[in-house]
Amino acid sequence: SPQWNVWSDQFRARRLPYAVAGTRTVTPHPNLTVLRRRSMPFGRSKRVREFDLRRNAEFVRRFTSRLGFRKTLLWHSFPYWSEPFVEAVQPKLRAYHSLDFSMREEEEAELIRRSDAVFCVSETLVQKHGAVNPQTYLLPNGADLKLFDRERAARAARPAALPKDRRLIGFVGAINCHV
Repeated sequence: SPQWNVWSDQFRARRLPYAVAGTRTVTPHPNLTVLRRRSMPFGRSKRVREFDLRRNAEFVRRFTSRLGFRKTLLWHSFPYWSEPFVEAVQPKLRAYHSLDFSMREEEEAELIRRSDAVFCVSETLVQKHGAVNPQTYLLPNGADLKLFDRERAARAARPAALPKDRRLIGFVGAINCHV
């Protein structure tokens, strides 16, 4: 994992204390709380990974219980040692969002089998996962071309907070360190 590899370009020593014992929740909006997992160094080790899974899943279980969650919808998209989290949430409904091909085929197949709905970003994934769960649908990546129409944007007033004498470059999406 790049966050623990001191020779990686992505390694940041200042992040280590936060990853091990930092704040568990952030509330960027009054009705939105984001839970953050904690992780120990050497997470590729089975014992360390299992320890992290247990302590993070237990936190999720206690947190959702304290908030009184009863009819939880779990939208899941990361099939890597995630079953303890799914069980901790005890969702009423499950949606699995298949974003890419997974190396954890058995775990992903179980998540798909147990989901109420499966959404895939490509027809190939719809065909693959539809064989496991007939409630599988295409939800492709993309953009609303009307929203990002160049002519419409040129006519719109520039927000006052942006510089008026320079070009602007916009980005919508995510930048990841993997291919």
